[in-house]
Amino acid sequence: MPSIKLLPFTLLFASVLATPLAILDSNDSLKDLFEQCNKDTTTTTPVSCIIKGVDFSCIAQELIEDAILLTSSCPLDLDTQQFTELLHLCCDDMEGSHSMSGSGDSGEDNDDVCALQSIPVNSTNPAVPASFDNVYWIWTQELNATTGGPGAGVPPGGRPFRRTVRLPFGHVAERAEALITTDNAYSLYLNGEFIGTGTYWPNAQRFNVTLPRPHNKVVVAVYGENYDDGNSPAGVLASLKIYSRDLFCKDNCEYVTSVITDSCWKTESVPPPDGFQFVNYTDTTWDSAYTQYVYQGGGPWGSLNVPASFTPVPNGTPLGN
Repeated sequence: MPSIKLLPFTLLFASVLATPLAILDSNDSLKDLFEQCNKDTTTTTPVSCIIKGVDFSCIAQELIEDAILLTSSCPLDLDTQQFTELLHLCCDDMEGSHSMSGSGDSGEDNDDVCALQSIPVNSTNPAVPASFDNVYWIWTQELNATTGGPGAGVPPGGRPFRRTVRLPFGHVAERAEALITTDNAYSLYLNGEFIGTGTYWPNAQRFNVTLPRPHNKVVVAVYGENYDDGNSPAGVLASLKIYSRDLFCKDNCEYVTSVITDSCWKTESVPPPDGFQFVNYTDTTWDSAYTQYVYQGGGPWGSLNVPASFTPVPNGTPLGN
């Protein structure tokens, strides 16, 4: 697909004034336009972000702030907040403010085995707390290089872990619940924001997090550290519930996506690089995590102290700084 030059803001704003959304044909579907825009992120400005000659990508944040102008004739009767969030969704993959190490491609998994399902939250499927049931202890492929296998000793030091969660188009993540511990210690991040640190692995922590801005991609990043002398067992154990809202839904619009530590996480057998916790960090060359034992299914860890209450956010200070 050919690249399209970005319009200067002054020309773009003038174009919006001269070509408001009111000229869209009545059978045009705003959802279809944005869905296509969401897919066409390989160009500087996706073709589907050009509506009647007006660039609706995120090249001018002022247009997002002035969303009232853009919602003058929205065919789906979306309110200003919803339209603003849709603009953010269209732009998220093109943002480079936190891009590190190359192109800014997050390297998320697309294989069916790693696909996650978003389920409506309703009376037949009520929200339930995150738990460690069927959750795996994971670590780096350093375990694969040893003869001990799961639960064997690994060198001391910090290691990075990431899991990218892509929500269905039109969904925005609003909050998340995380249950986590790490042998020996961890720092947890959601979309680059520091959530908390735990330094005593027999005691897990439970966090309730309000995400700071609409986003249809959530990156869970963990700094996991093994700091015993010599080689010793190490593992990350985490379960998350990500709650999202369907912008095109009128009633019962909340969904939940469950995430657990398994082989779909990405990791490296080296200390965490700068910026690894940010959404657009490139992890395409990283290894798949090495799965050890399911919780309470063997290995050196046994049962944990799992809290019912939440730990305040942020908790402690980030490791590795």
